[in-house]
Amino acid sequence: MKLITAILTGAMLLTATAEIQGLSVFHVHLVEMARQRGVPLKTAAEAVKSWGIDGVDLWYDHHESAGEELLSYGLKPATVIAFMDLAGTNDTGRADRIIAYTRRIGSPRIMLVPGFFPKEVSRDAAWRTAKPRLADFLARAAKAGLEVNFEDFDSERVLVGSQAHVRDALADFPSLGHVLDTGNYLFWHDDVLSACDEFLPRIRHVHLKDRDKNAPVKSVAAGTGSIPMREILRRLKRGGYAGWLTLECFGSTNMWEDIRRSAKNVRAALGANAACAEAGDYGLVESDLLQTAAEAEYDFVAGELDRVHREGMRDADAKPAPGEFVFSDGMAVGDEDFADYLKTSMGVKVCAARCAAPTTVGADVRDSPAVTAVISPVAKGYTVEVTAKGVKIVASDEFQKHQAYYHLEDLMNLRGGPFLKIGKETRSPKFEHRMIHSGLYNRRISERYLENMRHHGFDTLLLCVNLRDVKAGANIVEGQLHFQRHNAAADEATKTAEKAEIFRLARLEYDNAKKTVPLLEADSRLGFARPMKYKGGLKPLRFKLKAMEKLYDL
Repeated sequence: MKLITAILTGAMLLTATAEIQGLSVFHVHLVEMARQRGVPLKTAAEAVKSWGIDGVDLWYDHHESAGEELLSYGLKPATVIAFMDLAGTNDTGRADRIIAYTRRIGSPRIMLVPGFFPKEVSRDAAWRTAKPRLADFLARAAKAGLEVNFEDFDSERVLVGSQAHVRDALADFPSLGHVLDTGNYLFWHDDVLSACDEFLPRIRHVHLKDRDKNAPVKSVAAGTGSIPMREILRRLKRGGYAGWLTLECFGSTNMWEDIRRSAKNVRAALGANAACAEAGDYGLVESDLLQTAAEAEYDFVAGELDRVHREGMRDADAKPAPGEFVFSDGMAVGDEDFADYLKTSMGVKVCAARCAAPTTVGADVRDSPAVTAVISPVAKGYTVEVTAKGVKIVASDEFQKHQAYYHLEDLMNLRGGPFLKIGKETRSPKFEHRMIHSGLYNRRISERYLENMRHHGFDTLLLCVNLRDVKAGANIVEGQLHFQRHNAAADEATKTAEKAEIFRLARLEYDNAKKTVPLLEADSRLGFARPMKYKGGLKPLRFKLKAMEKLYDL
């Protein structure tokens, strides 16, 4: 009975934590949303309110009239953000204007960026100059009934930015609060969870900034990047934080979608926190609930697209059989990607070229490579010959050579080990080209993504681009995928032949799709194609069939 009482008490304590005041967003983000969509500011305001956002962080000196217009649409002033040059000019008149503006719009707080220091002056010297001026600003704000906070700003020459800087400033000024910017501690190589725990009693406002996993300086929608957003929210809630959570996506080229997605992810995570608190759970279940609730549908695909080889494909119980060639440590396999596959998926430490030294004790370091691959003017495709001494690949071109390596990967995945049956096999493509429709936009196309597409047998990427974007075009060419553009000047006979071929292929695809229906009814997982962000299931398949019937008179 005592044990049960303790568990119930724990649950009651968790549910008694203060509620978050609400979600906010930078008012300049709303201005950008309206600009990108070509809609009135009121439309952007109505959109964010429908997503559960009811506050704005107003940036002083930036689109002030737009900020006040947003307040007229029912959004609340979460905070005012203002910059001062406390180590330089220290314009006290500006300080008074900031305070007067904050009071006039009804915000109870100011997020102050105290300024930057010049190259010729050390940060410590600049901070000594700024401290009495900051004390004066705090006194003026207190007299006006306002609180002042500052964040971990991401600039090398800012007066306060790193965890150590924040610690010193909070120690120097007991009335000063902290704005936890979840993405900026990464700039200083500090641990945001450590900072969250250390400064929790002084955190009065939060900026939810997430960072791109592959480009840490870039901001992405909250809950989609490298910042442990769910864990931060969990700790804030458990620590009694009851302020605003502001969504931040500076630099977004699709601000509308990034803010919508951020709001959805954050609200889902907060809901999962509450569910865990009511359950009184402290361990695995809580983590699982957070992950499941905060992840938007098919969010997991983003990481899958850049992951080429899977770990743990080797079956520990699988042993080589007579008549099989075995890859072992120290072998040379002639291809970097294939070497990575053997290491990642099969746990075999091989080299692309001849290993200079044994990779492990007892490694099989050979003078001749275990795999050789040559290009020969043969029919399109490749031949793989496995002998007791190794593997020989003869391919019609570079792309088919890689396809041969990928075929070896497939065979070993199915076998559950780095074993290949001795024998000879010739394979040829069924189609001249296999094309994939990219839904990732140019900024998301990486070499890893292209490598993933090649592994799935695609050699053509259909991409809608601005032809002035030379970088995107170069990236596609470097990835050894074709870039095709329709020839509008083709003669009528060619166009007629092409149309007939399209209708023939459409009939084949239609028949194939119809045969897929019973398979999907048996296993709905077949409706999801990993190399694309398509959502599977019977509904879109039946829509496709109906659309094809109309378009192609089927």
